Amino acid sequence: MYFNQLVNILSQTDTIHLVNNSSSISFSDIAFLDGNELVDNEKTLYFGFERELNIKNNFPMHCILGTEAPSTNSLNLIDDLALVPETSLFAVFNRTKLILEQSEGKGLYEELIRKSEESHDIQAVVNASAVKLGNPLILIDLDFKVIVYSTISPIADELWRKNVERGYCSYEFIKTTLSMKELQNPSYSTDSIEVSCTESPYRKLCNRIFFRGAHVGYAVMIASETNLIPTHFSMMATISQAVNRILTNDFPTLFQQSSQYQKVLYNLLIGALPEELSPELNTLTFAPHMAALAIKPKRYYGSDYIKKCLTPVIRQTFPNVHMTYHDTLIAVLFPFNKTVDITEAELNQLNSIAETENLIVGISNPFSRIGHFALHYAQAKAAIQLGERLSTKQCIYKYWDYQFYDLLSQIPSNVSIGKYCHPALALLRKYDNDNATNLYHTLRAYLESGCNIKLTASNLFIHRNSMIYRLKRIEEIGRIDIRNIDTLFLLQVSYAIDRFLEHDS
Repeated sequence: MYFNQLVNILSQTDTIHLVNNSSSISFSDIAFLDGNELVDNEKTLYFGFERELNIKNNFPMHCILGTEAPSTNSLNLIDDLALVPETSLFAVFNRTKLILEQSEGKGLYEELIRKSEESHDIQAVVNASAVKLGNPLILIDLDFKVIVYSTISPIADELWRKNVERGYCSYEFIKTTLSMKELQNPSYSTDSIEVSCTESPYRKLCNRIFFRGAHVGYAVMIASETNLIPTHFSMMATISQAVNRILTNDFPTLFQQSSQYQKVLYNLLIGALPEELSPELNTLTFAPHMAALAIKPKRYYGSDYIKKCLTPVIRQTFPNVHMTYHDTLIAVLFPFNKTVDITEAELNQLNSIAETENLIVGISNPFSRIGHFALHYAQAKAAIQLGERLSTKQCIYKYWDYQFYDLLSQIPSNVSIGKYCHPALALLRKYDNDNATNLYHTLRAYLESGCNIKLTASNLFIHRNSMIYRLKRIEEIGRIDIRNIDTLFLLQVSYAIDRFLEHDS
């Protein structure tokens, strides 16, 4: 703000006399003269009593002094100077502080709107806000999913650092937060609310975010870099108002409101117990048999792409599914109204969508209780992870094809599961390596064909007699009886362990 602008505003309510206005430099802060002020600080307007002013050749650039009988000789050395009665100095100081905050708020609002128009990037807006606040800023929706957060400095708050890394807050955290009295009262105001919790040492400000009149989320400032000061309250209110405007103009889908089904599925995924959601569950209807699907884009183009492009394609083919978003994946509740499992036709439709949209789909085992959704969604994710690791590239991975490997993945890393393999496999690998034979893979093909000699010979493109000879050599070298059912079971488990450890390549 410029000095003459301030004097004009103050003159409407206070007795003030402009003495000098010779500088063209604006100020952005105010302080009292205490003998330690920096005379070359061009951005600070100083207040004090003229009788206490230290008479030197150097004076602050901007001053408002309380006086009864001014000594104009020395005061003429100050570039920007106004005088007020001594009795009103502190009142003028407080009014100036309020005027400056209001001016800064208007300037901040316009700066953020301009930043959005120039960058078309909500991340740039949040970073610019965090710079002004001197603290991290996080935007979350009503489900406490992290929409965007400032990246200009690390988040020191351990609790919120974990929330940001996950991309969402835990259900326990949400329950605790929503139980706070400050957030329970419904309000259409963007005023700042100070919130605190026992698990975090930092003070926080929280402001509601609105989109077209509806409450869609919160802006949260963590006072970890800069101590919480009164100016933060007005700045956060201004930032919240700017975000409201920016959402309407540039990012109308950023804070999409969830259906009741989406909310229930999402809360189950982040740790809610079914009994905690019973009021919501009692109002919803689910199929007698279901599966959970995890759908992963081969290339992640952001949540906006998932919501605006992928979700409509899936819903067009399967209108009865319910979807939510978790860990950059689409989580799907897939109902079976007339069957107990996914049909071949449905698998073909899924595969067609996956190929067209460059997706990978994991399918869980069937289940019948909605409370088991999170468990089966974990199966669908595991099917993708294990399928991509163990199989040729496919679009669809079914958990029942990989559940034994999922069991192996649960064994602690300090346990060597290779020691549980049947010794015949190691003997066959060594013999093949020494003699350029292929008995290890012959035995695997025999087991995969259901121990059918004719089918195995056909798959390996060898004569039936050659197959019989190989099996005899396998029994001799591996010291096994391939007619023993227990041995066959141990061999199949051993090949699965070898595949999991990537020893069968």
